[in-house]
Amino acid sequence: MAGSHDALANATAALNEQRTDDALALLLPLMKLRPQWDAGKRELARACLSWAREHPEVKAAWQIPLPTNGSRTRVSAIVCSIRPDYFARLKQRLGEQFAAHEFELIGIHDAKSLCEAYNRGAQQANGDVLIFCHDDIDIPHADFGERVLHHLAAHDVVGVAGASKLVDADWGHAGLPHVHGQIIHRPAGQEAYLYFCAGLQAAVVKDIHALDGVFIAMHRRVWEAVRFDEINFDGFHVYDIDFTWRAHLAGFRLAVAMDLLLIHFSTGGYDLKWQHFNRRFLAKFPRMSNLPNVARHSNLQVKLPSLKDAAALHAGLFHHNFGAIEPGKNISHE
Repeated sequence: MAGSHDALANATAALNEQRTDDALALLLPLMKLRPQWDAGKRELARACLSWAREHPEVKAAWQIPLPTNGSRTRVSAIVCSIRPDYFARLKQRLGEQFAAHEFELIGIHDAKSLCEAYNRGAQQANGDVLIFCHDDIDIPHADFGERVLHHLAAHDVVGVAGASKLVDADWGHAGLPHVHGQIIHRPAGQEAYLYFCAGLQAAVVKDIHALDGVFIAMHRRVWEAVRFDEINFDGFHVYDIDFTWRAHLAGFRLAVAMDLLLIHFSTGGYDLKWQHFNRRFLAKFPRMSNLPNVARHSNLQVKLPSLKDAAALHAGLFHHNFGAIEPGKNISHE
């Protein structure tokens, strides 16, 4: 224990003296041994942010080139929205992301439940790729859409956060090392950006059991085989966990890709309504353990003043978890 504290103290001193590489050499192995240590996580985030500022070229290494063979994918996004301003912004953003493809945005503005609305929208959709996402999101990377399609070439369903083990309808309750992904939160009325990282165990995590519903992309065949459960989940909670868990059970390949980054303008809530649907989920799947992992609070949360800083922290963490990526080279599916 004393050795860990000495290493952290030395890393902090190195950061204060702007010796970022020395600090990282101490912090990276330290956090592999003690991934739940809040003080260590804060200093690792500080070091990765400092490193990314010193190496702005790291972002360019992620860029996935547009298709050069003229291939176009039919992409349909289905979104529930009662906010015309949110819907208009999302229409513009997704239209830009999939400009090289045949893209449509289907808005459901009178949803009885998310399951009902998503099934209704998917029935109307023409896409071979279906996206189900919230309306209060934004996308910081210009090639996000190409990254999504790149990952769907190897997987059936792709999301930005989820778990490789499930204990109830909150995927985060699985805890380390079973939670994966990251997102940037910016709740309404706040100027700061909150970078939330559940886990960065691999550049692309396969064998995912459930995905968060903020953004889920899939091949149409997955929705056709599984469908959203309108009977048990006739509200606005747990639709995502139930659908993706059943997709996993049906043998479809789910993944969380760490190069997919979103801004979410809310943080979600686990109120009495959520608890009601969690009970329904556990009744539907009685073999679920319902024993939250003691390591479930091991995530990293850092408040940052700008989106530029949040994107830089993501770049630094990605680089130092998975190594350098050559410019123009796609992120491996392995």
